[in-house]
Amino acid sequence: MAYVPVSSTIMRYYLCEPIGDKHYLVADLRVECWSEEYNDISMTAILGIVLYIIGIPILFYAVLKINREENVTKSLIRMRSNENLQARFLAMARADIEVSGQLYVAPGNDDEVADIVGAFLRKKNLRSHKLLSQIGFIVESYQEHAVRRFFFFLFSIFFS
Repeated sequence: MAYVPVSSTIMRYYLCEPIGDKHYLVADLRVECWSEEYNDISMTAILGIVLYIIGIPILFYAVLKINREENVTKSLIRMRSNENLQARFLAMARADIEVSGQLYVAPGNDDEVADIVGAFLRKKNLRSHKLLSQIGFIVESYQEHAVRRFFFFLFSIFFS
């Protein structure tokens, strides 16, 4: 909840207003922009940008990504060698797909089974109590499909 107001406060450090032939910091009109006093505080503002404005989204992305992928590969490897486990995972994936109102299409080969089960396991991981205890206030606020939008949003911020 404090992310946007704190980020705005940090970025106000770079908001200068021309008054006459000089520029002054809008947040404190006693401080002339690019003066010695302004430059002394510059490292604090840069640190705030790096740690807070950029660091918090990266932290949330990392927590979501790590938790989403947790044990998925191991489970898929175990599933390939155990037909009972494969049938169980596939039944859970099918039930999850149908409960969400989507159409379940039976897989035609092992790769399609792995895709369906992998997607189910990733969704299941995003619903886990462990993740909800870490950043539940974010995850609870969004539908599962919004997580993809969140990843896209972060990607577009950092790579555009």
